[in-house]
Amino acid sequence: MCVGPYRAVRPDGSRERLPAPRDPMRSPRVRAWGALALSAASGAAAIGSLELAVLAGVGALGAALHALRARRRRRSHHGLVRFLGSEDVRPVAEGVASLDGRRRARRSIAEGVVRYEVLSADGRRTLESYRASDAETAPRAALPEEVRFVSLHGRCLSPVCFDGPPPGLGGPVRRREPGWLRVSRYADGVLLERLDPDGVVLGDTWHPDLDAASEQVRAEYGPHAGPLVSRPPPRDLPSAWR
Repeated sequence: MCVGPYRAVRPDGSRERLPAPRDPMRSPRVRAWGALALSAASGAAAIGSLELAVLAGVGALGAALHALRARRRRRSHHGLVRFLGSEDVRPVAEGVASLDGRRRARRSIAEGVVRYEVLSADGRRTLESYRASDAETAPRAALPEEVRFVSLHGRCLSPVCFDGPPPGLGGPVRRREPGWLRVSRYADGVLLERLDPDGVVLGDTWHPDLDAASEQVRAEYGPHAGPLVSRPPPRDLPSAWR
């Protein structure tokens, strides 16, 4: 993940300090762009060169853009600490969790972003999952061991996946109704994806095993969810529940 709190608490109680975001204005890239802009501006002023003036503008723009990106990363870091409730965290699959295990920041395998999640007391079910669109991550390299599908025949009874940051971290949230589910089993857990009728991923949750993923499906969709099948549903889905 590209953002992270300061201390990881291991099962034995030891703490490992994680890298904190640096001051964006102390970044070597910002300093390099700034030096380029300053040098070009000085040269342009001395000899009246249009080319050097343009170069100065490019250098200043590069410094400003890099500083802006760095500040966004720093805000994401502090937002994550506020969401988890502490700088002390517990490393878990695909991310980090609060020490009580009720909140998790997880790298979404399907979407390539970080999802902020509220979990059940036993950690097997996701109660809320928010897509943090400004925190991009690298996709997982491993392929699933098995992929199965679930057709949906009605609307979600208990929505879980939302687009936007969690409450209190700013920005509106929205959600779209999925048309079917994809269940991917990996060596270390199960990924449950919600997809629209065209196969676009609308959100996902991560579970320790297939039983936990099935429990999640029942909690969200109840009788509207069909059985697990080996093939995706047909494209001509009833428009009444799209």
